[in-house]
Amino acid sequence: MPDRAELLPGRAGQPCPPERPASYRRLVVVLVIVYLVAANIRAGWVWYRAVLQHRGGLLEFPDELQYWRMARSLARGRGLVDEWGYRATRMPAYPAFLSLWGPGQRGVLRAKLAQTLISSLAAVFAALVGYRIGGLAGGAVAGGLVAIDPFLVFFNGLLLTESVLITVLAALWWVSWPLVVPGWGLTYPSAPSAGCGRSAEAGSRDGPANRRHGRIARLRHMRMIARWLLAGLLMAACLYIRPNEAGLFVLWGLLFLLVPARQGGGAGR
Repeated sequence: MPDRAELLPGRAGQPCPPERPASYRRLVVVLVIVYLVAANIRAGWVWYRAVLQHRGGLLEFPDELQYWRMARSLARGRGLVDEWGYRATRMPAYPAFLSLWGPGQRGVLRAKLAQTLISSLAAVFAALVGYRIGGLAGGAVAGGLVAIDPFLVFFNGLLLTESVLITVLAALWWVSWPLVVPGWGLTYPSAPSAGCGRSAEAGSRDGPANRRHGRIARLRHMRMIARWLLAGLLMAACLYIRPNEAGLFVLWGLLFLLVPARQGGGAGR
């Protein structure tokens, strides 16, 4: 019986892209643990600052106040108006997110808790990128470091863009991985006769297998197209949150992803 890797379509004259191993179940367990650790630490910090360190309000920094006032102005239908009466002095995505959670101190607390749920996903995406580079251990280490990072935990307790932006960037890097690493592109043929351990004669004698491989190839094409679209949406989200920092982080992220690409695709699992 042929190896399962031989049943995956690949480029002509090249080995198949790496398949998904059985360790995916363990990866799911790692991702759940990483997310729960990150969410509990961040939620605990938000609760500690809100209840035990409450000093006249949940908004401490001028930028927080400006974002919140713009969010309340947006919720009232007045547009992005800051405390000085100026319009559109900030990018609209983050004030629009804050406008969903209602007025007053309870609204601030709800916004911080919602931000906690989102920012904790940065640890999950870091674990996924680490898994592709260093396997299960690499994913656990990468996700764990992001989950307990004191800088990220601290900024999660503030109504500032850093936490959400880092999460969106981490998601962008994970989605962009197959777009820059060899073996994951949009170049799969519709039958195994071009490579992957089977000859053209063997492929021509196996009509049902060819049709199955054609379906697999089309699904892979659709998945890669969906990745391109999702990457574009995430890039747009970054630009509508903080365009200057987003551009710098995206540049460094692409350079980071291209290093294993030049070395043959990293773990790619």
